[in-house]
Amino acid sequence: MAEEKQTEAAAPEPQPINPLDIKDTKADDSALVSSIVSTETATGEENILGIAPEIDQSLLQGMEPPKSILLLILKITASFLVVAGIGSFLFFSTQLTKSLESITNNLDIPNVSQDLAVTNAEIIKLQTNINLHRYLQIKGYLDIFSYSGDSYLQNYDVSVSQTSTKSEKRESLEQMTELKENIKVAINNSRELYIKNISVDLTNEGGDLETMFRDKLTTVLSKKAQSLAENEETEALREFKTYTQTIALVNNTELKNLIINSDFDAMSDEDVYVFVKDMNSLLTSNLTSIQNIKEKRIKWSDIMDEIDLRTIAVDGYYTDDYYNELGGIRYTSYDFDSVNRRISIVGETKRFDTTNFTMIANLIDEFNDSDTFEGADMNSFNKSGSLTDGYTAILKLSLNLANN
Repeated sequence: MAEEKQTEAAAPEPQPINPLDIKDTKADDSALVSSIVSTETATGEENILGIAPEIDQSLLQGMEPPKSILLLILKITASFLVVAGIGSFLFFSTQLTKSLESITNNLDIPNVSQDLAVTNAEIIKLQTNINLHRYLQIKGYLDIFSYSGDSYLQNYDVSVSQTSTKSEKRESLEQMTELKENIKVAINNSRELYIKNISVDLTNEGGDLETMFRDKLTTVLSKKAQSLAENEETEALREFKTYTQTIALVNNTELKNLIINSDFDAMSDEDVYVFVKDMNSLLTSNLTSIQNIKEKRIKWSDIMDEIDLRTIAVDGYYTDDYYNELGGIRYTSYDFDSVNRRISIVGETKRFDTTNFTMIANLIDEFNDSDTFEGADMNSFNKSGSLTDGYTAILKLSLNLANN
């Protein structure tokens, strides 16, 4: 023990090391790596690392990746979306378009868009047929109206005429009561048909449906009329006129509104008279055509009656043939101009008090106050005679028929 302690005590103290004297071991390491690389790449049999071990593939056959429920759900969802997308594309292509029409026809697969178009076409056909019979009914009721209305106008004129007798007026009023009821029935029946819609709603159809259905109805009526245009038989001509006149009713909105908005029950006899005339101005039929001709024709008999009434208002003895004894007004000729609606009257006045001019002035005023005449004037004035024989003045009057 004393010797060991003595040896340790005698150990030399460590000396400082010079970095330049330290041997670079990295060179030896590099030489070692190079030797290993050269050995690995050599074609000789020696391999310092030995032969790489082979993996036994049979060990991997029973191994499976860990299962994930979330991954499985995502796969199923993705597959479903792909299938659903393809199915939706095929469905809408076959149902709403004609792109796969050859396939759908071969497989006898129905096409919704085609079925819808066929359904709409059938609805249009049925509604047009309904409209056809409806407007033919309206045409029939309006013919009844025209017939009764024409008789009503004639009887009303008699009932308000100042030249009609009491018995004639009484008979006309009785006829008017019956005719007014016939007119009322025809108007009410027409109104019930007019207020029904001419169009119906169609699926997947836009635009003005009412105009479309009117055009369809007009087309059908035109075809029916055209098929009878060359037929000269009486029945065919009657049907041809019926169809052509019904076409005029289809687009006659003014007539339709007049019928729908009229309150016939509240009309007086005069109101009915005006209503019938308004209707005749809008209707197109054989009866209304005749009535319009009558309306435009000047009733000269009524004109003569009005002249006599206005003359009696000035000369109280005009119709008693006291002209030579008492004087008064006497007409010698009339000239009727139907084209210019003007009347020229030639006559004379006879007075025993020199008031011929006053009588003529009163007569002119009386004519101008009439609803039948206007613009009455005196062309010339010449007076001759004496108090004993009476003063005679030549009378030359011009009258215009009033536009009423």
